[in-house]
Amino acid sequence: MLHEWEFAAHRHARLHQILLIERGGGQASLEGRSYPLRPMRVVNVPVGHVHGFSFKRGTQGFVLTMATEMLDEVLTPAEGLRRVLAQSTVVRGTASMRNAMGQIFAEFAGRKFASAQLRGALCAALVGMVA
Repeated sequence: MLHEWEFAAHRHARLHQILLIERGGGQASLEGRSYPLRPMRVVNVPVGHVHGFSFKRGTQGFVLTMATEMLDEVLTPAEGLRRVLAQSTVVRGTASMRNAMGQIFAEFAGRKFASAQLRGALCAALVGMVA
């Protein structure tokens, strides 16, 4: 394992991340606060927020990393999602979130015609569900 299941506290200047834990778990450190991670938990890590992880060996899930430009494209300003997504947090995941993550990664792997359009739409749906 590349990082031995540990990711020291760090931040990303222009990236927003959403993690979904499918199996296993561990601890998340978000802006100095500790959160337990269990299956079907979703972690929202906004641009510039300090975060780190300590995962149990064998933990599986998804990590979606979006450039701020992508987030700007998928957010509808009038709905106020930016304010909600600007908070680091761990929320209960849903089957719909899991399905959206799976579809995003399938589209990325497939690289078929209109894949970028579909990924953008799926990312928009996912950030709406997380918010």
